[in-house]
Amino acid sequence: MLESASERLHATRRRAFRKSRQSPALRLATIEAAGEHKVPFTSGILIGIGETRRERIEALLALRDLHDRHGHLQEIIIQNFRPKPATRMQDSIAPSIEDHIWTIAVARLIFDSDMNIQAPPNLSPGSLTQLIDAGINDWGGVSPVTPDWVNPEAPWPHLLEA
Repeated sequence: MLESASERLHATRRRAFRKSRQSPALRLATIEAAGEHKVPFTSGILIGIGETRRERIEALLALRDLHDRHGHLQEIIIQNFRPKPATRMQDSIAPSIEDHIWTIAVARLIFDSDMNIQAPPNLSPGSLTQLIDAGINDWGGVSPVTPDWVNPEAPWPHLLEA
């Protein structure tokens, strides 16, 4: 996952957390290499980690450019950050549903109707209709039998049985 293409944000987070994470340039190079080798790929951005709206747009445009060159992106995830206890960002404020919806709508405009746009439904309880109206067409890995391993505290919405 790209998370963000912002070198400013990467430098800020690296200083704040005393930890070097993959740089945006390295993440983009990995996605590019996958495209060059015709490897289908899922990517996206994580919102609410200190980025600006402009930086979100720049990240989405970078992903679109890679997809335009290689045609290998299967879906774009617009994931909203959720603070967790006992982590360095536990006191951070999660992005509002309005901000999440804005970002989904921008992603839909950038990628047109051909791209699958995903937002994890378990991270926006009570807002599923708004996510769909904003432009998602993919719930991602929703499973009635396995939890969200990244966010186990946020269970999947109850799925209706057919």
